[in-house]
Formats: sequence, structure tokens, C-alpha cells
Amino acid sequence: MSISFKDRILEDEDGYLVNFSDWSEELAIYQAELEKIELEQNHWDVVRLLRQYYETNGLAPMLKILFNLVATEKGIDKKEASQLLYQLFPKGPFKQAFKVAGLPKTKSCV
Repeated sequence: MSISFKDRILEDEDGYLVNFSDWSEELAIYQAELEKIELEQNHWDVVRLLRQYYETNGLAPMLKILFNLVATEKGIDKKEASQLLYQLFPKGPFKQAFKVAGLPKTKSCV
């Protein structure tokens, strides 16, 4: 099911943003609401990490890399980073964090 935002279809049938540049914080809030997530500072920190990684590398990070990024950013170990990510995005970082951050669907998301 495609999701319409401000009278435009921006996402694919699975809810992932098609064009990275169409993302906005307003869209992130809307997507989070659809995912039944109330965005707090830790969510935004992950969203910004994901967007920065994608902008720098042209692709979404593998889950192991995401754990490392969050661990470094938060000053925690990888296990704690994993637990934090799944606490923030209970259906999984690929499924929810990537959608909120406006990353396109990867093969790992399927």
C-alpha cells in the first residue's frame, strides 16, 4: 500500500521512501505515527545517523554497522545499542527506522 503525504505518493507499496531527497522531519513524524512510534530524542539521533550514513555512503548500513554507529554515538557497547534500537523500533530497525529516516528499501528489508 502506497502512502500519500501532502497529496503526493512518496513511498513504495511497502512504505519506504522512493526518493531520499523527498524526506522531511514532518514526513518522519507522519511515518512514525503510521508505525505507532512517538519520536523522542533517541529516535531522532538514530534517524540522523541513518541519514548521514546514507548521504555519505550512498546506501543503508547493514545492521551490524548500525549497531556500531549507535554504540559509538551513545557511548555504549554493541549489545546495548542493539537493545536500544529494538526498544525504539520494536518491529526492527530495517522495517521502522529506515522508513522514518526516509531510506529506500534494501534487500535486507524484504
